[in-house]
Amino acid sequence: MTVEKGIETRGVKGSGQSKGRTLGRPIGGDSEKVKQKLLDAARQLFISCEFKAVSVRQIAKSAGVNGAMVNYYFGGKRGLYLAMVEQV
Repeated sequence: MTVEKGIETRGVKGSGQSKGRTLGRPIGGDSEKVKQKLLDAARQLFISCEFKAVSVRQIAKSAGVNGAMVNYYFGGKRGLYLAMVEQV
């Protein structure tokens, strides 16, 4: 575990690389960016698949964020779906 610029990170063990990830919620103005990434990723996945076929893990991976962010910002997949529909 290291601390860079006031952000605590953890490397991926055994990878030989020091890929760091931040812990906790996004800092500063990143919250809106993360929410928008999730909404965009969800929209793309729901266009091609029905609601039941899309997982929170898929959405998060497509958005490049931790799956917990879906629950943090939207209360779950259903809340994300409803927020996405409201945007359209």
